[in-house]
Amino acid sequence: MRKLFILTSVLTVTAMLMSGCSGKDEMAQSNQTNQEANINATVPYEIHSVEEDVNTSYGTKYGGQTYQVYVIVKEPANTEQLKAVCQAVANEVKKNNNKEVDAILVFPVDYPEYIGYGLPLGKAVLTSDGSWQWELKEKDWSKRLTPEEVKIWAAWQKLWKEKNTANPATLVDEKAVTAEIAKQFGIKPDKVEEIRSKQLMWSL
Repeated sequence: MRKLFILTSVLTVTAMLMSGCSGKDEMAQSNQTNQEANINATVPYEIHSVEEDVNTSYGTKYGGQTYQVYVIVKEPANTEQLKAVCQAVANEVKKNNNKEVDAILVFPVDYPEYIGYGLPLGKAVLTSDGSWQWELKEKDWSKRLTPEEVKIWAAWQKLWKEKNTANPATLVDEKAVTAEIAKQFGIKPDKVEEIRSKQLMWSL
């Protein structure tokens, strides 16, 4: 059974570097710190949601229990910076939730509208043994959609879903959907299709 926790705080990834340590205790402390956040990068992000789920793909030590975390990355980030975000997010989730889980799945996205529509920035998984599985994507951020383009894309998706729900036995007339969205935003249908294609390429 899933429980959804919305976290509203806006957090900033700040890497922690340890230097000048001596002795076994200090070395162990340094290693632990570096495992938690070993990238010297600062990228603003916001945890959108934390959801409990069952997924045995990452182990069954705790019955396949997992946390699925969606996080909004607010500025362009390379894969190393995305790793830092995911590490910081996982630490925050562990701090705020005492339940032992087999994995924490972190899904970074650049717009909340994309949640449920693929993984444009990839994903990262922290397993119960402390190891990470990285499936993050290096992106050309110059090809990212603008906020206005995302509004148009999201409006198209919403209208398509409404029409499909109203009459699931009939194929949705996508040209009609495009025409309605174009009229709504005062643009040409070709521009709507251009935005849809741009988003599709961004999601790959």
